[in-house]
Amino acid sequence: MLFVKILKYVVVLIIPLMAAPEWDWYTADMHMHVNGCNNTNTPIPDILQQMKTENINIGSILIWGNPTSLANDVSRFRGQEDDPISEPGNIIHWDVEISGLPGNWHGHVSLLNVAQKNIIDETKVKHNYPGQDYLLPNYKYIQDQGGLFGFQHLMFWGWQWEPPPNPQPACCQPREMPMDVTQAHLDFVSTELINKEFIWLWYSMLQAGFQIPILGDSDLGCIHDTVGYYHAAFPLPKGDTLSYVKFIEAIKKGRTVARKNNKPPDYLDIRVNEVFMGDTVYIAKGNTTLKVEVDASTIESGKTVELVMNSEVIKSETIGSQKQTFSWDVTVEKSSWLAARIPLTDSTPDYEAHTSSIFVLMDGCPIRNDPTGARNWKTYLDKYYQISVSENQNGSSSSELQEKINIAKAVWEDIALEGEGNKEMTCVEPVTSIQKKGKDTPGATLIEFSIDHKGLLSAGELPGGLKRISIFDIQGKLVSVVQGLSWDGKNIVGQLAGDGVYFARFEFYRLSHVVRFSLVR
Repeated sequence: MLFVKILKYVVVLIIPLMAAPEWDWYTADMHMHVNGCNNTNTPIPDILQQMKTENINIGSILIWGNPTSLANDVSRFRGQEDDPISEPGNIIHWDVEISGLPGNWHGHVSLLNVAQKNIIDETKVKHNYPGQDYLLPNYKYIQDQGGLFGFQHLMFWGWQWEPPPNPQPACCQPREMPMDVTQAHLDFVSTELINKEFIWLWYSMLQAGFQIPILGDSDLGCIHDTVGYYHAAFPLPKGDTLSYVKFIEAIKKGRTVARKNNKPPDYLDIRVNEVFMGDTVYIAKGNTTLKVEVDASTIESGKTVELVMNSEVIKSETIGSQKQTFSWDVTVEKSSWLAARIPLTDSTPDYEAHTSSIFVLMDGCPIRNDPTGARNWKTYLDKYYQISVSENQNGSSSSELQEKINIAKAVWEDIALEGEGNKEMTCVEPVTSIQKKGKDTPGATLIEFSIDHKGLLSAGELPGGLKRISIFDIQGKLVSVVQGLSWDGKNIVGQLAGDGVYFARFEFYRLSHVVRFSLVR
């Protein structure tokens, strides 16, 4: 007989399997143009050579949604296949930017890993995008293909909650984003400069509980003239083969760093209780001390590392000549987020690097740390709609847009009420049980994992569904990968796993978490 027993839900999840693996770090510039702005028919071999010169491993050439660029680039779009010029360490992929459609007034978006070629067909584009007058209808359409959807140009956000009548530059600000985050999975946001405008807007979303990773990009040919001038860094387990799909997976997991290019390449990493960027630490209610580590061992000495929690710098250290990994004990009193950043210089408010966040949920409760800001977003949405209508930027979709704005306003109001303590939050541990279900084959027992998603809600949206469950032993060695909600007690080569303590790592669309259990026969 086999028994499965849950060992008490670990308060801070300090467990061997989460010990830092050996990473290989890679770089990606997901916003390059060979046509448009200052570039016209830039030869693809030139782009590949620039990637090599600037140490950029993944390059996304975005096909721009205007007639000129489409005419030049549409024939080179290959769906989810890489450009044939790609080499093992330097991969070029063709992706899409929505910019030339009527809805571009509401913001520019990047569409990564898009499968359907016909969405950028020059003669059909106005019929194949579900959303013409605004962007929200395009989310599901792109994500159903396995693609990612993210807003660009957060560096241009300059007015906080008060949009001017004619905001400039009119092409670029992600005006629609405060509406869209309440009703869709925003896969990422990107910026060409890690400035205070980008910081303010992204932090505002994190303070409301929206878990959004960040990317840097060059917008080659339009904003910067060097490949990877700003880019994203991302880690893969040592020995993993680099691919464009692995980059997409890193974005989904939230394991990305926005940064300015340096030579030789360096990296910045953060862990909380040995949990990685993009992951979630679950803790019990009350003051809890967490171990936070920031790996700056490759960063140039003399620079400053800042630890940010809930928009505030709580730790700051100067990198010494030996370079180092910094370790701090941090007390958390409520659900929170943490990230690390490096200021560019002492004389500018901009930043050289910024990690994506790690999330700490107390009793499974969502982050609700700025109720005033949430209410300001509710007010902003009314002004956004008025400007959109007055400038006729939403075409014939005024009533449809108003309906979506009303939904968004209700969500922001709920976030404000929950943050003020005037409305009860849904706070549920995401994994409720692990139990024996019955015999599968002689000597093996089927183990079923029961999951309650309610504790993972972020302003009404689920984290995107369970992708897999990975089973590890006490030494952190991978034992099995489960695609459903049950494990037959066997390892990856089909042998029965031995008695002992195991860890089940649940990987959702963006979140992941771990429970510990014992296996006794």
